[in-house]
Amino acid sequence: MPDGNYVNIGQNILCDDLLVTKAIQGSPLVNVGALTATQITVNGNLTATNAVGGGDCVDALFTATGQTGNFAALFAQNSGSFDTTAAPLTAYGVWARAFASRSAGANTLTDIAVFADAVNGQANFALVTSRGDVVLNQASGQTTVNGPFAATNTVNLGTFARVTGSNFVTSSTSLVDVTGLTAALVANAVYQFTAILSINSSTVAGMTAGVQFSAAGAAVEAQAQGTLAAGGAQAVRVSALNTATAAFDTAGTDGGIEINGILTTGVNAGNLTIRVAKVTSGNATVFQQSYLSVQRVA
Repeated sequence: MPDGNYVNIGQNILCDDLLVTKAIQGSPLVNVGALTATQITVNGNLTATNAVGGGDCVDALFTATGQTGNFAALFAQNSGSFDTTAAPLTAYGVWARAFASRSAGANTLTDIAVFADAVNGQANFALVTSRGDVVLNQASGQTTVNGPFAATNTVNLGTFARVTGSNFVTSSTSLVDVTGLTAALVANAVYQFTAILSINSSTVAGMTAGVQFSAAGAAVEAQAQGTLAAGGAQAVRVSALNTATAAFDTAGTDGGIEINGILTTGVNAGNLTIRVAKVTSGNATVFQQSYLSVQRVA
């Protein structure tokens, strides 16, 4: 099909596979604007192979003027049925990949799987999602926002957990998880966390705190600071998981403990938990609304 010519195929094109190959540098392989058909049905694979040079493999172009209704230049829908007896399956509406690699030269090659651009309208949105959750960087990578960030509803930038329902009370002299103060973390990642505990020790022997991760291979580096005796405070290093700090709240009154640190996960995903224990005897209490905030940083 020479460049610039229009071909009117008619009503329908039905084929098992459609292979299009073109060697013109800088030109699209399939220009939908120059191919007129009511329907093209491909039961197999649609393969477009371009020669070396700039350009596109497939272009969907709509340039008509005076349009009076909504119009999509490209529409993709997956509405099939799937038999998941043998294994979980995923139905993709659009799957975009950029796996190109640099074969020569020293300049940077950037792979972009999806590029969206919206201009010229009175309202311009490069991306709009209608229903369903949005997952970013499911396997790896980071999300960068170059510009103002606005939200009309709650934005979850990390994990937030708190003690709810009732105060957490324990008489255990060994560290135990504080109910509610748990966060699920992925493998091979670095997290910054903060735990704010409103506490009470029923005796002047005090209570201790600690940090735990449920899977092997993780490491922690943190500081715990809080109420000591009446009018006093202390700060201690937390460099080992599931290891009790020195005693806090040795005044036997209401007080607080704040733990700030970095937890690095290994090859295993797991749960970060905040733990407390009572020294000698009595009760250690962590009050409602004490919380744990976790943010992935690497």
